[in-house]
Amino acid sequence: TVDSASQVLIVRWMGQDVGLLVDELHAVPEFPDHQIVPVPLLSGTDGVLVRQVIKANEGEVLIQVIDVPQLFACIKDPSLPVLLAANDQAAYCDERQFMEA
Repeated sequence: TVDSASQVLIVRWMGQDVGLLVDELHAVPEFPDHQIVPVPLLSGTDGVLVRQVIKANEGEVLIQVIDVPQLFACIKDPSLPVLLAANDQAAYCDERQFMEA
């Protein structure tokens, strides 16, 4: 749902831009490499849109990291299946919002 708190986050990769509609955006901080870790219990990485998380606030908050090359591959070929790491459910790139397959 788009409301007054919604914002568009611009992602740039290899000379291409895409806008991602987000519910809220409080800040865009930088994190040191040691806070970025693989998603726990992720089996395989083919088609996974979120492969890493950021351990923020001393590990109390996990922030999902979108795999930008995978995102752009999905945009280029909407027939690609994509797994959302949060729940490992298949979705397809041609959906306006990622839906269960």
